[in-house]
Amino acid sequence: MQNIIITIFILGYIMFIYKTRKSSNFESYSVADRSIGFFLVFASMCANYIGPGMTMGLTNEGFNNGYFPFFLVGFYGLGKIFEGYVFAPIIRNKFTNSYTLGDIIGGPNSHNNKIVKFVAGIISFGLVVGFCVIMSKAGGDILNSFLGIDQFLGTVIVTTLVMSYSIFGGIKSSMQTDLLQFCMFVILLPLLIIVIIYSSKVNFSSFSTVSYDLTKTAFLKSNGIEVFGLIITWFFGEMLVPPTVQTILSSENSNTSKKALVYSGLFMLVWLLIMLTIGILGKASNISFSSNDKTLLELGKTFYPNGIFGLFAIAMVGVVMSTLDALINGASVIFAKDILGSTQNLEDKKILYFSRMAGLLIGVISILLAVYIPSIIGSLLFFYSIWVPSILAVTLFSIYFKKHYWQSALISMLSGVMVSIIWNLTPYKEQIPTIIIGIIISASFYLTTHLILKK
Repeated sequence: MQNIIITIFILGYIMFIYKTRKSSNFESYSVADRSIGFFLVFASMCANYIGPGMTMGLTNEGFNNGYFPFFLVGFYGLGKIFEGYVFAPIIRNKFTNSYTLGDIIGGPNSHNNKIVKFVAGIISFGLVVGFCVIMSKAGGDILNSFLGIDQFLGTVIVTTLVMSYSIFGGIKSSMQTDLLQFCMFVILLPLLIIVIIYSSKVNFSSFSTVSYDLTKTAFLKSNGIEVFGLIITWFFGEMLVPPTVQTILSSENSNTSKKALVYSGLFMLVWLLIMLTIGILGKASNISFSSNDKTLLELGKTFYPNGIFGLFAIAMVGVVMSTLDALINGASVIFAKDILGSTQNLEDKKILYFSRMAGLLIGVISILLAVYIPSIIGSLLFFYSIWVPSILAVTLFSIYFKKHYWQSALISMLSGVMVSIIWNLTPYKEQIPTIIIGIIISASFYLTTHLILKK
Protein backbone atom coordinates (compact mmCIF):
# COMPACT_ATOMS: atom_id res chain seq x y z
CA MET A 1 0.00 0.00 0.00
CA GLN A 2 2.68 2.48 1.00
CA ASN A 3 4.69 1.69 -2.17
CA ILE A 4 1.63 2.55 -4.28
CA ILE A 5 1.17 5.85 -2.41
CA ILE A 6 4.83 6.74 -2.85
CA THR A 7 4.78 5.84 -6.57
CA ILE A 8 1.67 7.97 -7.22
CA PHE A 9 3.17 10.88 -5.34
CA ILE A 10 6.48 10.71 -7.21
CA LEU A 11 4.64 10.76 -10.56
CA GLY A 12 2.63 13.78 -9.41
CA TYR A 13 5.82 15.35 -8.12
CA ILE A 14 7.54 14.99 -11.48
CA MET A 15 4.53 16.63 -13.17
CA PHE A 16 4.64 19.49 -10.65
CA ILE A 17 8.35 19.97 -11.36
CA TYR A 18 7.68 20.05 -15.11
CA LYS A 19 4.92 22.67 -14.72
CA THR A 20 7.06 24.98 -12.56
CA ARG A 21 10.17 24.79 -14.77
CA LYS A 22 10.35 28.29 -16.31
CA SER A 23 13.89 29.68 -16.03
CA SER A 24 15.16 30.94 -19.38
CA ASN A 25 17.82 33.43 -18.26
CA PHE A 26 20.29 33.78 -15.40
CA GLU A 27 18.32 36.53 -13.61
CA SER A 28 15.33 34.21 -13.38
CA TYR A 29 17.44 31.16 -12.55
CA SER A 30 19.40 32.77 -9.72
CA VAL A 31 17.12 35.39 -8.09
CA ALA A 32 13.69 34.81 -9.73
CA ASP A 33 13.75 38.32 -11.24
CA ARG A 34 13.70 39.65 -7.63
CA SER A 35 9.92 39.25 -7.48
CA ILE A 36 9.11 36.63 -4.80
CA GLY A 37 6.36 37.56 -2.31
CA PHE A 38 6.24 37.07 1.47
CA PHE A 39 4.54 33.69 1.86
CA LEU A 40 6.68 31.90 -0.71
CA VAL A 41 9.88 33.39 0.78
CA PHE A 42 8.74 32.45 4.31
CA ALA A 43 7.77 28.87 3.41
CA SER A 44 10.94 28.36 1.39
CA MET A 45 13.16 29.65 4.22
CA CYS A 46 11.43 27.39 6.75
CA ALA A 47 11.68 24.41 4.42
CA ASN A 48 15.38 25.11 3.84
CA TYR A 49 16.11 25.32 7.59
CA ILE A 50 14.09 22.22 8.46
CA GLY A 51 16.49 19.72 6.99
CA PRO A 52 17.66 16.39 8.43
CA GLY A 53 19.50 18.13 11.27
CA MET A 54 16.34 19.93 12.39
CA THR A 55 14.21 16.79 12.19
CA MET A 56 16.15 13.53 12.60
CA GLY A 57 19.01 15.18 14.47
CA LEU A 58 16.74 17.03 16.92
CA THR A 59 14.53 14.01 17.56
CA ASN A 60 17.60 12.04 18.51
CA GLU A 61 18.72 14.90 20.76
CA GLY A 62 15.35 14.85 22.51
CA PHE A 63 15.57 11.07 22.88
CA ASN A 64 18.96 11.37 24.60
CA ASN A 65 18.97 14.82 26.26
CA GLY A 66 15.36 15.89 26.78
CA TYR A 67 14.70 19.61 26.38
CA PHE A 68 18.30 20.63 27.10
CA PRO A 69 19.08 21.19 23.36
CA PHE A 70 16.33 23.84 23.25
CA PHE A 71 18.57 26.14 25.31
CA LEU A 72 21.29 25.73 22.67
CA VAL A 73 19.58 25.26 19.32
CA GLY A 74 16.97 27.84 20.26
CA PHE A 75 19.64 30.43 19.49
CA TYR A 76 19.36 29.28 15.86
CA GLY A 77 15.83 30.70 15.73
CA LEU A 78 16.90 33.84 17.59
CA GLY A 79 19.73 34.26 15.08
CA LYS A 80 17.24 34.22 12.22
CA ILE A 81 15.09 36.86 13.93
CA PHE A 82 18.22 39.00 14.46
CA GLU A 83 19.24 38.44 10.84
CA GLY A 84 15.81 39.57 9.64
CA TYR A 85 15.78 42.79 11.65
CA VAL A 86 19.43 43.79 11.22
CA PHE A 87 20.78 42.43 7.94
CA ALA A 88 18.00 41.54 5.48
CA PRO A 89 16.70 45.08 4.77
CA ILE A 90 20.12 46.63 4.14
CA ILE A 91 21.23 43.70 1.95
CA ARG A 92 18.09 43.95 -0.19
CA ASN A 93 18.34 47.76 -0.48
CA LYS A 94 22.11 48.22 -0.84
CA PHE A 95 23.04 45.26 -3.05
CA THR A 96 20.23 45.48 -5.59
CA ASN A 97 22.34 44.12 -8.46
CA SER A 98 24.05 41.33 -6.50
CA TYR A 99 23.41 37.60 -6.91
CA THR A 100 25.68 35.96 -4.35
CA LEU A 101 27.56 36.50 -1.10
CA GLY A 102 30.70 36.92 -3.24
CA ASP A 103 29.01 39.89 -4.96
CA ILE A 104 28.33 41.45 -1.57
CA ILE A 105 31.90 40.96 -0.32
CA GLY A 106 33.86 41.56 -3.51
CA GLY A 107 31.45 43.54 -5.68
CA PRO A 108 31.41 47.27 -6.55
CA ASN A 109 29.36 48.21 -3.48
CA SER A 110 32.03 46.97 -1.09
CA HIS A 111 35.61 45.79 -1.72
CA ASN A 112 35.32 45.86 -5.52
CA ASN A 113 38.03 43.27 -6.18
CA LYS A 114 37.92 40.10 -8.26
CA ILE A 115 40.43 38.25 -6.08
CA VAL A 116 38.28 38.88 -2.99
CA LYS A 117 35.18 37.77 -4.89
CA PHE A 118 36.96 34.63 -6.10
CA VAL A 119 38.17 33.65 -2.60
CA ALA A 120 34.71 34.33 -1.10
CA GLY A 121 33.27 32.18 -3.88
CA ILE A 122 35.66 29.29 -3.17
CA ILE A 123 34.84 29.34 0.57
CA SER A 124 31.09 29.63 -0.06
CA PHE A 125 31.17 26.90 -2.67
CA GLY A 126 33.03 24.55 -0.32
CA LEU A 127 30.51 25.14 2.48
CA VAL A 128 27.44 24.64 0.32
CA VAL A 129 28.82 21.51 -1.35
CA GLY A 130 29.60 20.13 2.12
CA PHE A 131 25.97 20.73 3.11
CA CYS A 132 24.83 19.06 -0.12
CA VAL A 133 26.79 15.93 0.78
CA ILE A 134 25.13 15.82 4.22
CA MET A 135 21.64 16.17 2.69
CA SER A 136 22.31 13.46 0.10
CA LYS A 137 23.45 11.12 2.84
CA ALA A 138 20.27 11.80 4.81
CA GLY A 139 18.13 11.13 1.73
CA GLY A 140 19.78 7.73 1.30
CA ASP A 141 19.17 6.97 5.00
CA ILE A 142 15.48 7.74 4.66
CA LEU A 143 14.85 5.58 1.60
CA ASN A 144 16.89 2.80 3.16
CA SER A 145 14.82 2.90 6.37
CA PHE A 146 11.41 3.21 4.76
CA LEU A 147 11.68 1.10 1.63
CA GLY A 148 14.75 -1.07 2.27
CA ILE A 149 16.48 0.50 -0.74
CA ASP A 150 20.26 0.22 -0.78
CA GLN A 151 21.86 3.25 0.90
CA PHE A 152 23.84 4.29 -2.18
CA LEU A 153 20.91 3.77 -4.56
CA GLY A 154 18.66 5.83 -2.25
CA THR A 155 21.21 8.65 -2.29
CA VAL A 156 21.28 8.52 -6.10
CA ILE A 157 17.47 8.62 -6.37
CA VAL A 158 16.95 11.58 -4.02
CA THR A 159 19.87 13.64 -5.33
CA THR A 160 18.96 13.03 -8.99
CA LEU A 161 15.33 14.03 -8.45
CA VAL A 162 16.39 17.26 -6.72
CA MET A 163 18.93 18.04 -9.45
CA SER A 164 16.20 17.72 -12.08
CA TYR A 165 14.31 20.79 -10.92
CA SER A 166 17.14 22.73 -9.28
CA ILE A 167 19.23 22.72 -12.45
CA PHE A 168 16.49 23.33 -15.01
CA GLY A 169 13.89 25.21 -13.00
CA GLY A 170 16.03 27.62 -11.03
CA ILE A 171 15.34 29.18 -7.65
CA LYS A 172 11.62 29.89 -8.17
CA SER A 173 10.96 26.27 -9.11
CA SER A 174 12.85 25.23 -5.96
CA MET A 175 10.78 27.63 -3.84
CA GLN A 176 7.49 26.39 -5.27
CA THR A 177 8.53 22.81 -4.63
CA ASP A 178 9.64 23.79 -1.10
CA LEU A 179 6.14 25.16 -0.46
CA LEU A 180 4.59 21.82 -1.41
CA GLN A 181 7.03 19.93 0.82
CA PHE A 182 6.61 22.41 3.69
CA CYS A 183 2.84 21.91 3.72
CA MET A 184 3.33 18.14 3.96
CA PHE A 185 5.90 17.79 6.72
CA VAL A 186 4.53 20.66 8.83
CA ILE A 187 1.38 18.51 9.21
CA LEU A 188 2.67 14.94 9.22
CA LEU A 189 5.63 15.31 11.59
CA PRO A 190 3.78 17.09 14.45
CA LEU A 191 0.90 14.60 13.97
CA LEU A 192 3.31 11.90 15.12
CA ILE A 193 3.09 13.31 18.68
CA ILE A 194 -0.64 12.49 18.84
CA VAL A 195 -0.12 9.06 17.27
CA ILE A 196 2.63 8.11 19.74
CA ILE A 197 0.58 9.25 22.75
CA TYR A 198 -2.46 7.30 21.56
CA SER A 199 -0.60 4.15 20.49
CA SER A 200 1.96 3.82 23.28
CA LYS A 201 -0.32 4.91 26.17
CA VAL A 202 2.34 7.36 27.42
CA ASN A 203 0.68 9.52 30.08
CA PHE A 204 1.60 13.02 31.22
CA SER A 205 3.21 11.79 34.43
CA SER A 206 5.63 9.39 32.72
CA PHE A 207 6.42 11.95 30.02
CA SER A 208 7.17 14.64 32.63
CA THR A 209 9.42 12.29 34.58
CA VAL A 210 11.39 11.18 31.53
CA SER A 211 11.77 14.71 30.12
CA TYR A 212 12.87 16.09 33.51
CA ASP A 213 15.42 13.31 34.09
CA LEU A 214 16.89 13.58 30.59
CA THR A 215 17.09 17.38 30.70
CA LYS A 216 18.59 17.45 34.20
CA THR A 217 21.22 14.82 33.33
CA ALA A 218 22.22 16.75 30.19
CA PHE A 219 22.52 19.99 32.18
CA LEU A 220 24.72 18.32 34.80
CA LYS A 221 27.01 16.80 32.13
CA SER A 222 27.40 20.06 30.23
CA ASN A 223 30.56 22.16 30.30
CA GLY A 224 30.27 25.94 30.55
CA ILE A 225 32.80 26.76 27.83
CA GLU A 226 31.42 24.07 25.53
CA VAL A 227 27.87 25.33 26.02
CA PHE A 228 28.95 28.91 25.27
CA GLY A 229 30.68 27.70 22.09
CA LEU A 230 27.56 25.84 20.97
CA ILE A 231 25.40 28.89 21.63
CA ILE A 232 27.71 31.01 19.47
CA THR A 233 27.76 28.29 16.81
CA TRP A 234 23.98 27.96 16.61
CA PHE A 235 23.37 31.71 16.69
CA PHE A 236 25.90 32.59 13.99
CA GLY A 237 26.26 29.22 12.23
CA GLU A 238 23.76 29.80 9.42
CA MET A 239 23.73 33.57 9.55
CA LEU A 240 24.07 34.97 6.04
CA VAL A 241 24.78 31.58 4.46
CA PRO A 242 24.62 31.66 0.63
CA PRO A 243 21.08 30.18 0.24
CA THR A 244 19.66 32.71 2.72
CA VAL A 245 21.41 35.63 1.01
CA GLN A 246 20.15 34.42 -2.36
CA THR A 247 16.59 34.20 -1.02
CA ILE A 248 16.84 37.73 0.43
CA LEU A 249 18.00 39.02 -2.97
CA SER A 250 15.08 37.19 -4.64
CA SER A 251 12.41 38.88 -2.51
CA GLU A 252 10.28 41.63 -3.98
CA ASN A 253 11.44 44.23 -1.44
CA SER A 254 13.31 44.69 1.83
CA ASN A 255 10.18 44.48 4.00
CA THR A 256 9.31 41.10 2.51
CA SER A 257 12.72 39.62 3.27
CA LYS A 258 12.71 41.11 6.78
CA LYS A 259 9.28 39.71 7.73
CA ALA A 260 10.01 36.31 6.17
CA LEU A 261 13.22 35.87 8.17
CA VAL A 262 11.69 37.06 11.46
CA TYR A 263 8.65 34.79 11.17
CA SER A 264 10.78 31.86 10.08
CA GLY A 265 12.89 32.33 13.23
CA LEU A 266 9.77 32.30 15.42
CA PHE A 267 8.52 29.21 13.61
CA MET A 268 11.87 27.52 14.18
CA LEU A 269 11.51 27.91 17.97
CA VAL A 270 8.13 26.17 17.88
CA TRP A 271 9.47 23.48 15.54
CA LEU A 272 12.38 22.81 17.86
CA LEU A 273 10.00 22.05 20.75
CA ILE A 274 7.94 19.74 18.54
CA MET A 275 10.94 17.66 17.41
CA LEU A 276 12.40 17.37 20.90
CA THR A 277 9.00 16.32 22.24
CA ILE A 278 8.79 13.52 19.68
CA GLY A 279 12.19 12.25 20.78
CA ILE A 280 11.23 12.36 24.47
CA LEU A 281 7.97 10.52 23.74
CA GLY A 282 10.02 7.83 22.00
CA LYS A 283 12.14 7.48 25.13
CA ALA A 284 9.08 7.38 27.39
CA SER A 285 7.59 4.59 25.28
CA ASN A 286 10.68 2.43 26.09
CA ILE A 287 11.76 1.87 22.49
CA SER A 288 15.44 1.43 21.65
CA PHE A 289 17.08 2.13 18.30
CA SER A 290 20.24 0.88 16.66
CA SER A 291 21.17 4.14 14.90
CA ASN A 292 21.28 7.61 16.48
CA ASP A 293 20.32 9.51 13.34
CA LYS A 294 17.32 7.26 12.62
CA THR A 295 15.26 7.74 15.81
CA LEU A 296 12.56 9.75 14.01
CA LEU A 297 12.40 7.27 11.13
CA GLU A 298 12.02 4.33 13.52
CA LEU A 299 9.29 6.12 15.49
CA GLY A 300 7.33 6.76 12.30
CA LYS A 301 7.75 3.14 11.24
CA THR A 302 6.65 1.90 14.68
CA PHE A 303 3.61 4.08 15.36
CA TYR A 304 2.13 5.26 12.06
CA PRO A 305 -0.45 2.96 10.40
CA ASN A 306 0.55 1.61 7.00
CA GLY A 307 -1.24 4.11 4.75
CA ILE A 308 -0.24 7.23 6.68
CA PHE A 309 3.26 5.83 7.03
CA GLY A 310 3.61 6.07 3.25
CA LEU A 311 2.77 9.78 3.41
CA PHE A 312 5.15 10.16 6.36
CA ALA A 313 7.90 8.59 4.24
CA ILE A 314 7.20 11.11 1.47
CA ALA A 315 7.26 13.97 3.98
CA MET A 316 10.64 12.81 5.28
CA VAL A 317 12.07 12.66 1.77
CA GLY A 318 10.65 16.17 1.28
CA VAL A 319 12.55 17.36 4.37
CA VAL A 320 15.81 16.46 2.63
CA MET A 321 14.80 17.68 -0.81
CA SER A 322 13.58 21.08 0.43
CA THR A 323 17.06 21.80 1.79
CA LEU A 324 19.09 20.11 -0.93
CA ASP A 325 17.43 21.99 -3.80
CA ALA A 326 18.35 25.42 -2.40
CA LEU A 327 21.91 24.24 -1.80
CA ILE A 328 22.42 22.87 -5.31
CA ASN A 329 20.95 25.99 -6.91
CA GLY A 330 22.99 28.25 -4.61
CA ALA A 331 26.25 26.39 -5.21
CA SER A 332 25.75 26.42 -8.98
CA VAL A 333 25.17 30.20 -8.98
CA ILE A 334 28.27 30.71 -6.79
CA PHE A 335 30.39 28.66 -9.19
CA ALA A 336 29.27 30.61 -12.25
CA LYS A 337 29.24 34.14 -10.77
CA ASP A 338 31.96 34.15 -8.12
CA ILE A 339 34.47 31.58 -9.35
CA LEU A 340 34.19 31.64 -13.16
CA GLY A 341 32.84 35.19 -13.24
CA SER A 342 35.91 36.49 -11.41
CA THR A 343 38.27 35.12 -14.07
CA GLN A 344 36.40 36.08 -17.25
CA ASN A 345 33.44 38.10 -18.52
CA LEU A 346 30.61 35.80 -19.55
CA GLU A 347 27.39 36.64 -21.36
CA ASP A 348 24.06 35.71 -19.79
CA LYS A 349 23.54 32.47 -21.71
CA LYS A 350 26.99 31.17 -20.84
CA ILE A 351 26.56 32.01 -17.15
CA LEU A 352 23.27 30.09 -17.16
CA TYR A 353 24.90 27.16 -18.97
CA PHE A 354 27.84 26.96 -16.56
CA SER A 355 25.47 27.27 -13.58
CA ARG A 356 23.51 24.24 -14.76
CA MET A 357 26.63 22.22 -15.49
CA ALA A 358 27.95 23.09 -12.02
CA GLY A 359 24.66 21.89 -10.51
CA LEU A 360 25.13 18.55 -12.25
CA LEU A 361 28.71 18.26 -10.98
CA ILE A 362 27.64 19.14 -7.41
CA GLY A 363 25.00 16.43 -7.47
CA VAL A 364 27.54 13.81 -8.56
CA ILE A 365 30.03 14.92 -5.87
CA SER A 366 27.27 14.74 -3.24
CA ILE A 367 26.39 11.19 -4.22
CA LEU A 368 30.00 9.99 -4.17
CA LEU A 369 30.97 11.60 -0.85
CA ALA A 370 27.74 10.94 1.09
CA VAL A 371 29.03 7.63 2.39
CA TYR A 372 31.79 9.41 4.35
CA ILE A 373 29.42 11.51 6.53
CA PRO A 374 29.40 10.00 10.06
CA SER A 375 26.75 12.17 11.78
CA ILE A 376 24.33 14.81 10.52
CA ILE A 377 24.45 17.21 13.50
CA GLY A 378 28.20 16.66 14.05
CA SER A 379 28.97 17.34 10.38
CA LEU A 380 26.84 20.50 10.35
CA LEU A 381 28.65 21.86 13.42
CA PHE A 382 32.02 21.13 11.80
CA PHE A 383 31.16 23.11 8.66
CA TYR A 384 29.74 25.95 10.78
CA SER A 385 33.03 26.15 12.70
CA ILE A 386 34.92 26.77 9.42
CA TRP A 387 32.33 28.95 7.72
CA VAL A 388 31.57 31.53 10.41
CA PRO A 389 35.18 32.63 11.12
CA SER A 390 36.07 32.86 7.45
CA ILE A 391 33.06 34.79 6.12
CA LEU A 392 30.84 36.34 8.80
CA ALA A 393 33.14 39.18 9.93
CA VAL A 394 34.09 40.27 6.42
CA THR A 395 30.42 40.15 5.37
CA LEU A 396 29.38 42.44 8.22
CA PHE A 397 32.16 44.91 7.38
CA SER A 398 31.15 44.76 3.70
CA ILE A 399 27.59 45.69 4.62
CA TYR A 400 28.22 48.44 7.18
CA PHE A 401 31.60 50.04 6.42
CA LYS A 402 31.61 52.94 3.97
CA LYS A 403 35.31 52.68 3.10
CA HIS A 404 36.70 49.29 2.04
CA TYR A 405 40.17 47.92 1.32
CA TRP A 406 40.37 44.65 -0.55
CA GLN A 407 43.50 43.60 1.35
CA SER A 408 41.53 43.65 4.62
CA ALA A 409 38.89 41.30 3.24
CA LEU A 410 41.40 38.88 1.74
CA ILE A 411 43.53 38.64 4.90
CA SER A 412 40.45 38.24 7.09
CA MET A 413 38.99 35.37 5.04
CA LEU A 414 42.28 33.46 4.67
CA SER A 415 43.21 33.84 8.34
CA GLY A 416 39.72 32.72 9.39
CA VAL A 417 39.92 29.55 7.29
CA MET A 418 43.47 28.62 8.32
CA VAL A 419 43.00 29.28 12.05
CA SER A 420 39.73 27.33 12.13
CA ILE A 421 41.19 24.29 10.38
CA ILE A 422 44.32 24.27 12.55
CA TRP A 423 42.39 24.83 15.80
CA ASN A 424 40.02 21.98 14.93
CA LEU A 425 43.04 19.65 14.87
CA THR A 426 44.28 20.63 18.33
CA PRO A 427 43.06 19.41 21.75
CA TYR A 428 42.52 23.04 22.78
CA LYS A 429 39.21 23.11 20.90
CA GLU A 430 37.70 21.33 23.91
CA GLN A 431 38.60 24.30 26.13
CA ILE A 432 37.97 27.14 23.67
CA PRO A 433 35.59 26.35 20.76
CA THR A 434 36.99 26.82 17.25
CA ILE A 435 34.29 29.25 16.21
CA ILE A 436 35.20 31.74 18.97
CA ILE A 437 38.92 31.71 18.19
CA GLY A 438 38.20 31.97 14.47
CA ILE A 439 35.86 34.95 14.76
CA ILE A 440 38.30 36.84 17.01
CA ILE A 441 41.23 36.24 14.63
CA SER A 442 39.41 37.04 11.38
CA ALA A 443 37.78 40.21 12.78
CA SER A 444 41.07 41.35 14.34
CA PHE A 445 43.02 40.85 11.12
CA TYR A 446 40.40 42.74 9.13
CA LEU A 447 40.24 45.72 11.50
CA THR A 448 44.02 45.91 11.94
CA THR A 449 44.66 45.88 8.19
CA HIS A 450 41.82 48.36 7.64
CA LEU A 451 43.26 50.85 10.14
CA ILE A 452 46.78 50.53 8.76
CA LEU A 453 45.65 51.15 5.17
CA LYS A 454 43.38 53.99 6.26
CA LYS A 455 46.31 55.81 7.85
